[in-house]
Amino acid sequence: MHNKGGGVLIFGINNDGARIGLAASMSATLDPTNIGNKARRYHLNGTARTAYLECSYYSKRYGFLFVHAGAGLLVFDKDVAVDKPGGSQEIVARAGVVYTRRDSATKPARQGDIDALLHRILGKGVRAFLARVEKVANLPASTQLIAQTPGASSGYVLTAAGQGVPVTIVGPSEDAQAIPLTEAMLPDLPLVSANAEVINQLRQFHADPDHRVQPGTLRRWYLRRAEISCPPDAGIFLTLSALDTRALPCYWASLVDRGQLKKFVAEQIRRDKYPARDTLPYLVAAFFWDERTDMLQNLLDRSAARRVCQATDREDFLRHGRMVGARTVRIGSRRIPIQDLYADPEAAQAALDEIIADDDLYARSKQVAYQLDLWLHADR
Repeated sequence: MHNKGGGVLIFGINNDGARIGLAASMSATLDPTNIGNKARRYHLNGTARTAYLECSYYSKRYGFLFVHAGAGLLVFDKDVAVDKPGGSQEIVARAGVVYTRRDSATKPARQGDIDALLHRILGKGVRAFLARVEKVANLPASTQLIAQTPGASSGYVLTAAGQGVPVTIVGPSEDAQAIPLTEAMLPDLPLVSANAEVINQLRQFHADPDHRVQPGTLRRWYLRRAEISCPPDAGIFLTLSALDTRALPCYWASLVDRGQLKKFVAEQIRRDKYPARDTLPYLVAAFFWDERTDMLQNLLDRSAARRVCQATDREDFLRHGRMVGARTVRIGSRRIPIQDLYADPEAAQAALDEIIADDDLYARSKQVAYQLDLWLHADR
């Protein structure tokens, strides 16, 4: 799975597909450190990244071992043998052989498999590199790109011919407008503007479709929303990030063309992936209320979808749908009657900004933030 591009092993399902569950936890056995130690006993020439989690479903325990796609190919340096009943051994992997997944089984790679594996690994690396380099190398024709050892007073002007012309570095002046290359190259560090950060993260998404912006960054961008002018495809990426990280998706979805948003929501419903499927019904309620029954047919086994489809008053749902039965809300040390929360849209917006700006307050009042996100940013 590492060589092929990642995958997941599910424990607690028998060969017939019946959910039988686990008799005991496998967390210790499948801990990433334990897996790495066992692999090194067989002289694996690299590290396979894994993650293991367990969950309970209808009083039965299930395990999920996630294997990440590798940045290179892993090959054993010696034969791998396992003990069989009776004391004999069976070789399950040969030294020097590249294994991959094919036809739902682990098999030695053929020429075509190896070509595809190398294309995936090299292509992903090149795309990620170019996505980051573009930010710092796309310069006007009249400018020069200078390579310099940190702290040195000399460097090289890089020419189109690939040569370095020696120069002496003077400055920069104290008020020069510049940022370190590392700040532009690392997607987790802030750039000179929120808009530049969004564009940089969008490039990462184009290079790696699994890339997501984390909730803390989404909240910081929300507070600086007036500075952000999203490219056409950024709204979808930010909505997807908010869905997959349990952030606040309605604002980012409100930036997307409704036809494009409808297709996106329909595709995410078809994929039926957690945790997005638990939040998608609220997007449908916010932007496609009259079509909610048709759009949510495949999610009616989820409580949120049933709640949306059974609601009869749209405005009442936008005010109370995520806090059913609540009469007051707590924001920090204040408890506010819920009707007062919606009396003034500007006050409601200020309350949401206040919650988002404080990590501790957000952790305590997240459900209020979800509800305000739904009410403030839904189509009216």
